[in-house]
Amino acid sequence: MRIALVSREVIPFFGAGIGTYAAEMSRAWAAAGHEVHVLSENHPGFTQHGPAQLAAACHTVPPRRHRFPHAAHSRGVRRALRDLHARSPFDYIEFPDYGAEGHDALLAARDAGELHGAVLGIRLHTPTFECRQLNGEPPTPETTDLQRREDQSIQWADLVTSPSRSLLDRIHSRLHLHGPTAVVPYPFRPDSITAPNPVPCHHPTVLYYGRLERRKGVDLLIHAALDLLNAGADLHIRLIGSDTRTAPGGGSMLDHLRATIPPRWASRFTFDPRKPRAEVFNIVRGITERGGVCCFPSTWENFPNVCLETMSLGACVIGSDAGGMAEIIEDGRSGLLFRAGNPASLADALARALRDDHLRRTLAAAAPARIAALCDPPTIVTQMTAAIDTARTAQRRPPASIGRIFLREASRLFHGRR
Repeated sequence: MRIALVSREVIPFFGAGIGTYAAEMSRAWAAAGHEVHVLSENHPGFTQHGPAQLAAACHTVPPRRHRFPHAAHSRGVRRALRDLHARSPFDYIEFPDYGAEGHDALLAARDAGELHGAVLGIRLHTPTFECRQLNGEPPTPETTDLQRREDQSIQWADLVTSPSRSLLDRIHSRLHLHGPTAVVPYPFRPDSITAPNPVPCHHPTVLYYGRLERRKGVDLLIHAALDLLNAGADLHIRLIGSDTRTAPGGGSMLDHLRATIPPRWASRFTFDPRKPRAEVFNIVRGITERGGVCCFPSTWENFPNVCLETMSLGACVIGSDAGGMAEIIEDGRSGLLFRAGNPASLADALARALRDDHLRRTLAAAAPARIAALCDPPTIVTQMTAAIDTARTAQRRPPASIGRIFLREASRLFHGRR
């Protein structure tokens, strides 16, 4: 097949979770013998080094200049895809939900018959609506427009795929999808994650890395850790990640977390800004060798790459049972789960892993094999191919007509001037 993956984020040029998926999926399709094209922004080095890094032809979308930059980017994606498809049609084109990158291309396909013959897919990561709802963030004009465009893109797609059943069920419940859907995990190769230089760690440590964000449950981790410290546990807690304004009242989450820690325990907590992935992996390895654990206490999560990465490194991972982590971690076999939102349950899981060396090592040893089986790239390609075939059979999108093109362009010009 001839495949186009649209993603503003592409590792190693830009981004994190979505970017990791885009790169791994591009390589997985190419390894299976498909022709892959990746459309992204003009990140430094993307067109020069992207083809070798991604095993794909790399195309850029013009810079975004607009009050709502996501809208301008979506228009650029539509134009680029239209030109590429006219030269040589694609069989499958995939867009991420987040950022509504495919909105204008999907609308043009629906109303003007563009991209005829291609199955147009949306890959769920976590839409803006869910992110902001979990963070308790109030709407703004830009986020309201973005949420609308993301939701429309999902509803207009020929195929919606999700790495977790939990996220797909949430979207089904909210948007009442009628077209083909499929649960297909992210492709991930545990051997692609290395930590050749473990950072020495001198204390049993609980590590969290990711944004300091309300939906990530970082306040819950602080609460549970304080309970353990007050009960006499000897441990340190390290959090690595960028601050966000998702604390109660919209303030700094970092300031909020620090304010909840009594002075006598302040030395047991370390807050570091975001670090390069390779550096974090070495920290994970050092903490693991010293008998520590990694914890991702989200109130709800889709299919976090940090969980895949950390388990691939052979670390003992503790995650919440809400969302995709319960589909990744086999409780008591390849990691531990606790009841989401329950600090006592989290404290129990942390204490159990930290004090039981045999359990912790057994879980850590089983983790890489779990990711290798769940996220095997050839298996993921087979599952995606089956889903695309199903969507193609169900596809009812008509070819372009002069009348439809006129109506579509007139609507675009009218709304663009508002």
